[in-house]
Amino acid sequence: MKRQAKIVTVFGSSRPREGDAHYAQAYALGAALAEKGLNVCSGGYGGVMEAVSRGAKEAGGRTLAVTAQFFKARANRWVDEEVRVKTWQARLFELIKRGRGYVACPGGTGTLVELAVVGRRRDAREQHRSAAFGAGSRTIACDSMVAGSTSVIALLPYRREHG
Repeated sequence: MKRQAKIVTVFGSSRPREGDAHYAQAYALGAALAEKGLNVCSGGYGGVMEAVSRGAKEAGGRTLAVTAQFFKARANRWVDEEVRVKTWQARLFELIKRGRGYVACPGGTGTLVELAVVGRRRDAREQHRSAAFGAGSRTIACDSMVAGSTSVIALLPYRREHG
């Protein structure tokens, strides 16, 4: 998958299984992204990662997974391309690097950490590039990060003002 491709990285729990509401939501998200011509990137394992990949693949889209040797498991069967790195940290940074946009589906502590790192790295890039909030190329969308919480969607678009 080309680096220039429009890729949306999706984070979320590995726990949902086919038939669960969160699995169905992630599946629909993957399909919707693919129908918009966007490639889907995820951690590549089960749960939300499987569902979003499956939805994208069944809608004719391309899927990418970044997996870590640390976890030993390999990417789910709905992934077109697997990028294998050594550590959990390298996996997270590669997931962020690949994305042009990010979606955090329901998940637990790991998903919260991933979202926090996305936000922190985005903030650091903005300061370095003199970027400002406004309509732009990267968006973070959050949907009920903690199981059982009220569904909340927060969009944080931004763009570079100069250059």
